[in-house]
Amino acid sequence: MKNEMQEFLNKLDKLTFVSTDGKTLHTSEGFEISYNLKMNHPFPNYPIQLLLRICSDGVYITSWGCTSNEDNLIATKWWMDKSNDMILKMHEASSNKEDLLKKMFNQLTK
Repeated sequence: MKNEMQEFLNKLDKLTFVSTDGKTLHTSEGFEISYNLKMNHPFPNYPIQLLLRICSDGVYITSWGCTSNEDNLIATKWWMDKSNDMILKMHEASSNKEDLLKKMFNQLTK
């Protein structure tokens, strides 16, 4: 049986992720992927649902909700991996820019 959540995440993996602001992942294609948590109180074996929401230029495109605890784990791991990758990428870019600016400043103040 195919896991529909994994298939959806595989489609998202085709996008080029460039940054995050914590709760939203941004792509070079102009998409914003965010998440929400929904409490499913009537379902004691499935208490929380992770929802992924895709927008572009403030316009809602689609969303996908986990349908099991297993899906929640798959989607949460995917989100954490993407978010951590973007944080590291952004830190590296900032560090490289800082190094370049320090060199420029040191050259000017010799």
